Amino acid sequence: MYASAPDHHSPRKTEMKTILLLCAILCVALPASADSYDDALKLFQQNKYDDALKTITDTLDAKRDREPGSPNYRLRFLAAHAHWKKGNLKGALSHFRKCAEIDRATPDPYIDAALMLVEHRKLKEADSFLRKGRKIKDDPMFYYIWGRMALANRNAWRAKELLEKSISMDPALYASYHALGMALMRLKRYSEANTAFATAHELMPSSGIILNNLALSYELLGKNAEAVEAYRKAQKLAPENTAIFDNLSRAEKLTKK
Repeated sequence: MYASAPDHHSPRKTEMKTILLLCAILCVALPASADSYDDALKLFQQNKYDDALKTITDTLDAKRDREPGSPNYRLRFLAAHAHWKKGNLKGALSHFRKCAEIDRATPDPYIDAALMLVEHRKLKEADSFLRKGRKIKDDPMFYYIWGRMALANRNAWRAKELLEKSISMDPALYASYHALGMALMRLKRYSEANTAFATAHELMPSSGIILNNLALSYELLGKNAEAVEAYRKAQKLAPENTAIFDNLSRAEKLTKK
């Protein structure tokens, strides 16, 4: 019934950090190797990950990793995400670790590495990255990711606690509201889930996934007309998502009874 999709190139769009990742890449402003970086970024955005990695490899000078403000940070950060997209966790982690060495003042490489590992259900490794990153800065993304991990471990109460902590630190973190809605659904607190999903939708109105789950909460509250309307909007936003299509078909049948 839930609609799902990889949300790793999500964070802090209103950043959310990665939910979230491309934004973090674009925000870095370092002068050196700008042309090559821009070329690699364009290839990444076109889903040409191998070509992006080749451009980065041709540009990257590992000797510059230790320079203050090294341009290698954003090159490696982009390379990490290209490897992530390709499913090459080892390559991605190698670049994330180098990023953490180049800039020891930001938790971003730890956050994005953890997001990737959670996506692949490597929860213990993700937790290790989060704990290291939190020593640098206490960021709401840590609690969002820990909340997702609690959901994966079927601990909805713990997830609720962590996600509410994330939201208290950053009320604009739409992914935390969405994940909180999922936790509340599992706790059968459908009215509260509806509120959480509605807030997530307000913050990220272009997401068909969020709108689908808002519709599902309407359905479980017995508000079938509202559910059908939301499912239809969700389907327009994500026409390829079969879960949304199935949900809409079911809800339309219920309204006809």
